[in-house]
Amino acid sequence: MGLVAATIALGLLAAHWAIPARPLTEITSPTFPPIAWPSTMSGLHAMDDHLKRPTGHERLARMVPDQAGVFWIALIVLLAAGIDFSRPFHPRNLDLLATQAIAWVLWDVLTLFEETQAPVFLSYIRTMFTIAVVISLWLAGRAVWLRFRPYTDAWRPATGERALVAIAVGVSILSLATVFLRAPDDSSYFSNLGGQRLRERALLPYGDPLLTGTPGAAYAPVLYLLHAGMQAVLQTPANQGFDDLSLATLREHPGYLEPPTIDSQLLIALFQLVAIGSLAWIGWRWQGASLAAALVALYCASAAVLGVGGSRESLMGMTFVSHVIPPALTLLAFALMGDPLVGGIGLAFAAWTGFYPAFFAPIWMGWHWGRGWREAALFVLGFALFSVPMLAFVLLASRPAPGLSLVATIVRDTFGHHTDLAGYGSSPFGLWGQATGVVAFFGTPLVGHSPFAAPFFLLFLAYLLWACWSARTATLPGLALLTAAAGVGATVWKVHATATYIAWFYPFLLLGFLGMTARPSKT
Repeated sequence: MGLVAATIALGLLAAHWAIPARPLTEITSPTFPPIAWPSTMSGLHAMDDHLKRPTGHERLARMVPDQAGVFWIALIVLLAAGIDFSRPFHPRNLDLLATQAIAWVLWDVLTLFEETQAPVFLSYIRTMFTIAVVISLWLAGRAVWLRFRPYTDAWRPATGERALVAIAVGVSILSLATVFLRAPDDSSYFSNLGGQRLRERALLPYGDPLLTGTPGAAYAPVLYLLHAGMQAVLQTPANQGFDDLSLATLREHPGYLEPPTIDSQLLIALFQLVAIGSLAWIGWRWQGASLAAALVALYCASAAVLGVGGSRESLMGMTFVSHVIPPALTLLAFALMGDPLVGGIGLAFAAWTGFYPAFFAPIWMGWHWGRGWREAALFVLGFALFSVPMLAFVLLASRPAPGLSLVATIVRDTFGHHTDLAGYGSSPFGLWGQATGVVAFFGTPLVGHSPFAAPFFLLFLAYLLWACWSARTATLPGLALLTAAAGVGATVWKVHATATYIAWFYPFLLLGFLGMTARPSKT
């Protein structure tokens, strides 16, 4: 019955958008002139030269799925690796479908923005972001609910263990291929550029005359360190004599070269392997090979990883270091939770790579607290052992921008850039930008101009405090659910590209939804 209903629905949609009939003008038959065949090697060289051109890169990108391909791959893998067909209306199945639906509603919104900025289409884009936020908050609520009222039945895969492993391997390779066949975008480009400036100036981009106040200085310091390190490993040449280059003088120095994209691509691929390995390790320890393979398959095949949003650019996925590296490090830290000191260091490492994992610290500390105050103290110590030297490094390796203090420059370049309602916050790609009514109330600071004083953020802080207390008695899958809800809060609070950072919380939803055991039945 479900297939019949789906067929009818697709037929109705096809009829609604059917192409009108066109008048017949001619009927042709092809002809082929004689060919003087060049040598085989000349043909191979010609194709190699063609693929090195920008149009050739576009052809190579066709080897990985476009938006439609991502949609169907995500759905098929979900049906094979996640859905329990023996209980088709089980709440877990509906929760798993909701995790995919967040990305589905954002299909092609970037293409719409490129083609037209007509108000009616901007209204459609705002509606899609609003739906994505509503689904995300629903999933956060479900995560908290299931922390206390878990499913009555344990997860049972619809596919056998060997098939799950094969699917996991296939989509893992596909996610890695996407890294190298699509150009790194946005956060990847700017982190790479900031890493190059770090090598040229021996300073972070905060306060850099070229990058301060731009996206080039808006990311966490470890992202710049990682890119600088990868550039050094690959022996990428740095520009010489441009230490004091500024935006005002950039056009007068046409010799300044951008860093190559391969630096970001290799970093993304490396940390995607970290995420895959961490999920597989956690799943194996919890329930064995089936869970390990299902977690990897569902993560790598999701639109949150493969990307969706536009035909050339994406809102999320493997082209963004900010969507790959911090989640990978957070998953690694979660896998190391058994050692509170190491787990604290790991979460701090993730936080200094993407900022948002710092919101997980109170929840994870609460979990350790439930196992003894010494364990909680070790976790806090581990977090501090990484964070204190990093804070000192950031202060020493930054410079104040004109008219600002050093601390004000760092805050303006990082948190200020991402949350300023007059900057990124005015973007139509989100919930809060130029909002009105109730949404504007929850996004507008109650005091001053800082988004940290907005009602939504204050509610988010209240949740973190409550989750810290609740985590004391949580199982690891329950902790994953509380963490996922915090990840939802972080991505919904984010002004620009609201709710698109699905990878911040999606893997923890998978760990909670699939990893929890059945609730004992009452006798």
